[in-house]
Amino acid sequence: MSEPASGRGGSALGAGLIAISAAAFATLPIFGKLAYASGTEPFALLAWRFAIASVILVVTMVIRARIRHEPLFPPVRLSLTLLALGAFLLTPEVILFFVGLQTVSAGLAETLLYLYPAWVVLIAAVVFRRRPSGITVACVAVAIVGAAITVGAAAAGSVASASWVGVAEVVGCSVLFATYLVVASRVLPRAGALPSTALVMTGAAATFVLLAVITGSRSPSDPQGWLGVLGMALIGTVVAFGLLSIGLARIAPSTAAVISTIEPVVAVVLGAVVLGETVGWAQVAGMALIVSSVAVLLWFESRAGGEGQGVLVNPVAALE
Repeated sequence: MSEPASGRGGSALGAGLIAISAAAFATLPIFGKLAYASGTEPFALLAWRFAIASVILVVTMVIRARIRHEPLFPPVRLSLTLLALGAFLLTPEVILFFVGLQTVSAGLAETLLYLYPAWVVLIAAVVFRRRPSGITVACVAVAIVGAAITVGAAAAGSVASASWVGVAEVVGCSVLFATYLVVASRVLPRAGALPSTALVMTGAAATFVLLAVITGSRSPSDPQGWLGVLGMALIGTVVAFGLLSIGLARIAPSTAAVISTIEPVVAVVLGAVVLGETVGWAQVAGMALIVSSVAVLLWFESRAGGEGQGVLVNPVAALE
């Protein structure tokens, strides 16, 4: 990846692109809910999403390689590693999120996913013996308290919006996403943003297609179902990842990470506007605790990176 562009214009453009990217990512649970409402089942939904996205990304990678006269794929061993990363690590995380999404509101699911920085900190402490600072521990604690308030408020509102099984699945997804980030941040930068994303998506697509065929998962059968699939593939995946990569060329990843915390906020708003999901004040308070604590945590992580310390929490580090 190139160095971030200097100057206010480049920084402002980069910040805007990251914000739009985060909003695009936030549409994933919305489009997923629309597809589910038409009878589409999870494995088929995800197979179509990743298959369409991976084809577009690979074609883009081929065009770029020909224009730049550079190798199409990274070295064989690295390419296989990236495919495996998508097939065996990204896949279970995505499954947990979209299975949980069947019984959890879009806004709640996206907010609970943003617990991942807490798990990254714990993984770093256990695996890499990295001692977290007091500020980091406080941010993690506040995020967990916010999650408890959010889930409790949703459960008090309606069972459908906070199935405990669904909540557990989405929280499990956030743990796996944290694991993916820790592993991916050490692998993906060696190949570059576009090849890494294309190969990881292709590995995930192959797994989901296989699962959809084996289980006989129901594909979209009406315009609303295909709207959900195409929206997830084009807006929530290709556009989101594309703008993220372009934005990262203009601003520091640590700044992009903080901007990306608008994602759950956008998801909550879209869930209310598009799907009619209700959000009480207690839920808003819990979500605010999660998002604000994550933003503070990422800001302190950016300071640690500037002082030469390792940064593991950055949610966009895997695409540098």
